[in-house]
Amino acid sequence: MKTKTTIIAILMILLANNVFAVKNFKLEVKPIEESKVLINTVTKAGAKSSLDIVSESGETVYFKKLKKNDLNKQVFNLSNLEDGKYEVRLSNAKMTLKNEMTICNGVVTVMEQNQEIEPHFSFENDVIKISYLNFEKDKVQAMVYQSGVLIHEAYLGNEFTVNKGLNLSRLKKGKYDLCLTNGNRQYWFSVAR
Repeated sequence: MKTKTTIIAILMILLANNVFAVKNFKLEVKPIEESKVLINTVTKAGAKSSLDIVSESGETVYFKKLKKNDLNKQVFNLSNLEDGKYEVRLSNAKMTLKNEMTICNGVVTVMEQNQEIEPHFSFENDVIKISYLNFEKDKVQAMVYQSGVLIHEAYLGNEFTVNKGLNLSRLKKGKYDLCLTNGNRQYWFSVAR
């Protein structure tokens, strides 16, 4: 019961912090003409932020580092880009906001925004505690490595909230790396026991 209450308290704190951060960390992508979009950003929620546009093949077609407390409005002419899917990303150390857009015959269509928040990891009493908001409800897996060798793998579910603990008490003393995967995203956490 105490563990469940602690996990709920940690989740509430994380959610409150992230709701506050979202209010001060915004990405808005609006088509304004046939091949142009207006991109508005607010970057008060973190020291180092970046804005990039990435093609479906993973090629970065635009990248800019943004300053803290920066309000930025910029019109982008996308007429030189090939037809296809692109992703506009506003990122800082804790969060990424993404808007997918499609260009077809010079016409830009902007899709619904996705949000990605870094998971919270802690290590206490030989247990790695994981709290993660799985907005896309993708399959979440945890893999534990020692010296680059996979020694344990666990499926953590595909629910919106993922709260799990991995007990390392049976492992030898040493350094371990946890890789949490969700879709094509990876998050790493290292511990020594």
